[in-house]
Amino acid sequence: MTASAVAGLGIALLPDWLCRDELADGSLVDLFPDYECAAADFGTSTWLVYPSRDYMPLKLSAFIDCLKSEIPEFA
Repeated sequence: MTASAVAGLGIALLPDWLCRDELADGSLVDLFPDYECAAADFGTSTWLVYPSRDYMPLKLSAFIDCLKSEIPEFA
């Protein structure tokens, strides 16, 4: 997700430790510096980022199905 945000593909909710260098060198900007939030604030801490639904490898499809069965909020 860090690389995607740096590449300009969108905003991302990232832990400080994961993007500390990018924030320091200016390749990422903290949009809400006066606020703290956690992934748990959004009801789930599971996100999947993948390039396309046109071609989805069987392993990825199986992984998503597993997540859906194990984490009801993900479905």
